[in-house]
Amino acid sequence: VIIVGCLAFAGYTLNVSNENRNKSAASLEAQYVGFWISEDVIQAQRITLEDSDGTGFPLVLEWDDPENGETCQITYTFDRDQGHLSREQKIRAGIEPGPEFVSLGKAYVGQNLDPDRTRCYKKEYEFVNSLMLEVTAIVHGRTASNEYEIHPRAFSLWFPEVEE
Repeated sequence: VIIVGCLAFAGYTLNVSNENRNKSAASLEAQYVGFWISEDVIQAQRITLEDSDGTGFPLVLEWDDPENGETCQITYTFDRDQGHLSREQKIRAGIEPGPEFVSLGKAYVGQNLDPDRTRCYKKEYEFVNSLMLEVTAIVHGRTASNEYEIHPRAFSLWFPEVEE
């Protein structure tokens, strides 16, 4: 009886441990997406929300670096079918339009995202606009959600432009 009780308790403990691990993984996934997008939006001088599928993605962020004369472009693309959010970084020599952007690489920043509950959009205030980001990650049936309000530079330009 003692052995059967110990085995049942061990099985229960392993099950709870797996559920907690999956919940932690989902939470970290949502935080990781928020971290990357927040870091890039804070730098952005130009923000484009294309919103082709109702998620606010692709999200294109650009800023100029006057020290080295380069323009940096970050594009976040969301694959609704796979639940993957990718980040591609490109650089263009010279701030003025001209030469093409050169890709520095593309990486996934989220791989287990809920396509129905992951989106970004612009929240308009009287003097400043914020990027709202809602992220929901699902790992082996365990769900975690985070919502972020990210404030870009005060002089950032938003595209498409707000109709007044």
